[in-house]
Amino acid sequence: MADEAADIRASLHPDWDVQQRQAVLSRKFLFAAYAEVQRFLDKLTELSEREDYYPNLHFAQTHVTVTIQAREGRALDEADFAFARQVDLLLEEDGQQGEQGASSAR
Repeated sequence: MADEAADIRASLHPDWDVQQRQAVLSRKFLFAAYAEVQRFLDKLTELSEREDYYPNLHFAQTHVTVTIQAREGRALDEADFAFARQVDLLLEEDGQQGEQGASSAR
């Protein structure tokens, strides 16, 4: 199972910040306008409800920070990385790859 998590982790956008000691995975997405933030949050809400997986969110006018804590509380696992990958795909569906519409800041 650890190998599967590593494979999925390797496929994530490089802007995801992995903190194994705190069992947290986070990424800050930057947007040009609030309408883009709202659109992203709407899609993220649909994803969360479909997957029954609810990350912590912080957002403002031009950014959204998504923070995923290990569900089991110990270490990030395949489910955590898979959800992060699905969040990445939300941007790719709109043709945004990070540099064009959303990016990360640490």
